[in-house]
Amino acid sequence: MEGLGSPADAARQLLEALPPVMRRLRRDVGEADLGGLTLPQFRVLAKAAPGGRTAGELAAEMGVSLPALSRMAASLARRGHLSRTRAPRDRRLVHVTLTPRGRRAYRAVRARIQADWAARIARLDARARRDLLAGLASLRRLAS
Repeated sequence: MEGLGSPADAARQLLEALPPVMRRLRRDVGEADLGGLTLPQFRVLAKAAPGGRTAGELAAEMGVSLPALSRMAASLARRGHLSRTRAPRDRRLVHVTLTPRGRRAYRAVRARIQADWAARIARLDARARRDLLAGLASLRRLAS
């Protein structure tokens, strides 16, 4: 079944929908008042926010070299947004975690972007909002 509603059609539509959504999100973050942070620095905060990561994990997820990530993390640590600690059993591993100041900065920017998206979504009728929520839930399940 290759027509409307087929898995192949849904996959095609997904691959067509994601790039403009991601471009819009990147533009929204880029246009947001980041409180003096650069966009790459904000991305480090966002990736470290869920509970800390190693520098190597952050670099791999962001698609940057470990030295580039280390420079960004050092700058963020100097500004009080991140803490860096070496793993006791393997001194080569550096754990990066948000400080309270970094968490506040991340949450403030995220709240502004979320409010902007909420305003866009509010323009949809109730059925379209329900469909959007159902589709996002399905997408989340497929991606996990």
